[in-house]
Amino acid sequence: MFALAVLLGAAPLYRALPQTASDSILPRRPYLGVRLGVLPDSLARRGATGVAATSVTVGSPADRAGITAGDLLVRINRIPLSDVAQTLEVIRGLRAGQAVVVTTRRGAREQTLSLVLVEWPSETPAGLVVSYEQVRLADGRRRVIVVGPPDSRRHPAVLLVGEIGCYSIDAPWGRGLYNDLLYHVSRRGFVTVRVEKSGIGDSEGPRCAEADLTSEQLSYDAALQAVRRYPYVDSTHVVLLGHGAGGMLAARLAQHASGTVAGIAVVAGYGVPWFDHELGTLKWWLVLAGIPPDSIDPMIDAGKRCGEMFFGGREDRRSFAASHPACEPYLSYSLSDAYLRQLAGLSPDSLWRGVRVPVLVVYLTADPLASRDESLALAQLIGGGATYVEIPGIDHGLSSAASAEARFRDGRRGADRPYSPALEPALDDWLASVTGAAGR
Repeated sequence: MFALAVLLGAAPLYRALPQTASDSILPRRPYLGVRLGVLPDSLARRGATGVAATSVTVGSPADRAGITAGDLLVRINRIPLSDVAQTLEVIRGLRAGQAVVVTTRRGAREQTLSLVLVEWPSETPAGLVVSYEQVRLADGRRRVIVVGPPDSRRHPAVLLVGEIGCYSIDAPWGRGLYNDLLYHVSRRGFVTVRVEKSGIGDSEGPRCAEADLTSEQLSYDAALQAVRRYPYVDSTHVVLLGHGAGGMLAARLAQHASGTVAGIAVVAGYGVPWFDHELGTLKWWLVLAGIPPDSIDPMIDAGKRCGEMFFGGREDRRSFAASHPACEPYLSYSLSDAYLRQLAGLSPDSLWRGVRVPVLVVYLTADPLASRDESLALAQLIGGGATYVEIPGIDHGLSSAASAEARFRDGRRGADRPYSPALEPALDDWLASVTGAAGR
């Protein structure tokens, strides 16, 4: 669809830097213990500044210092706080064990509190062992979280290739996007591996929103190399688990892995170019929102024209939006221009043509983000090596949902919705078929 100067699918991967004995240990990020939220409109209109403490974890440094839900965080070490992203960057610049001064406001009263940051807590899943590893890239180290059975045998491994976006996969409490599913897989006898994205959590490198897709792909490539060297991993049975657009990255990773991947499971993936998928999702959402059909098609046609102009050119989004203001809603992503252009340039046909391992294609019937037609298109593209399954009652965020329509109308954040185990039986069966590791 788009004529791009650089097609990530055709470009060679940079290689990860080898780990050496002199590599220092990647530290855990500092932990304050506050969930941050935007400043309430009522306060912003009165000229207040800062970020809201929407909740405070019991026993955390913030809790011990006296910060409570509803307080405003105004300054950290005299640095004014403006929004959630900037506040997180300020905290990331600190270190565990460091004494800091936090200025808060509660009602009309401002107070200055002293506290000492601690390390971000570790995950502690029952009956499993968690190891915080790292891989080294040219622009910094990336956190790798490894979870597996508590024995000394070699086990098959599952490397997660996650959905696009800037989010953390490090979830020591509550519900993360992937940890419930991967804990289950580890309890079935697998070592599971997650990679934290650039600038997220413990990972070094550029801010996630400024990184490109090539560097993200490189982090998975480095993790795959590392996994095959772990003494507790059966390197002949390493499987990739791609979620959403991560399915395309998994296919590319398998192409470059020289026969070291035993299979690929793709959950909520699609066999069409990424921006075509985005426009298809937008059209579905407009239908669910009750927009008249005669109004939807012109909007989708406009989005297609905007995509063709932006992805086919070199202009940055800020300039492009200024000269094409009607296009701004179609390109509103918290990802860099380079990332989006590289993603839009991926050709599903080229990516999957060279894959010669078994592939599981999973369509989630309550997913409002990936359609049945797109999943079927992926299975057809893969051909005889594909196993296609449909799982009811589960949405894109692996939560319980009655239908895509019901999920669309449910405004709760994914982390606030209950995890659904509906995917587990089909994934278990397929993993057993490609690794022979059922219930180990």
